[in-house]
Amino acid sequence: MYYSVQGLKHPNIVEIKGVIQDPEISLVMEFVQHGCLQSYLKIHNDTLQEETLLKFALDVAKVCNTC
Repeated sequence: MYYSVQGLKHPNIVEIKGVIQDPEISLVMEFVQHGCLQSYLKIHNDTLQEETLLKFALDVAKVCNTC
């Protein structure tokens, strides 16, 4: 199955800026100050408040609703 992200724009989705094909296929993506959400959650696991986690969950749900 193939999914296209071309034209998919949402404030909570990191934008793909381009593709490099040599020496291997790589995506050029928008800069995200704190890195990916998974890493951020892992690093700050002990200090995140429930309110912040709920906001992250709501942001992810909004993206899922868009797709």
